[in-house]
Amino acid sequence: LVPFTSIDEDVLSFKTEKDFSIIGFLKMKHISHHLFMSNSYIVTCTDPNFQDAFVALVAGCRNRNSGILARQVLRDNGVP
Repeated sequence: LVPFTSIDEDVLSFKTEKDFSIIGFLKMKHISHHLFMSNSYIVTCTDPNFQDAFVALVAGCRNRNSGILARQVLRDNGVP
């Protein structure tokens, strides 16, 4: 066993902030359909200042038959 101090644990711990970020776009033919069956989230935009932009983004992806690859962290120091 390798002994760890609390300082070691703090340095090695994975720290995250609450976040939703778009990583990229993929053609739907490259996305396996089983990914839509579990652990999927429906993301909506509740901020009225961004609703039009969000609708345009989703419509553009649908027109181009593309999907969005995103990273969502629901709370600080949570798993992505």
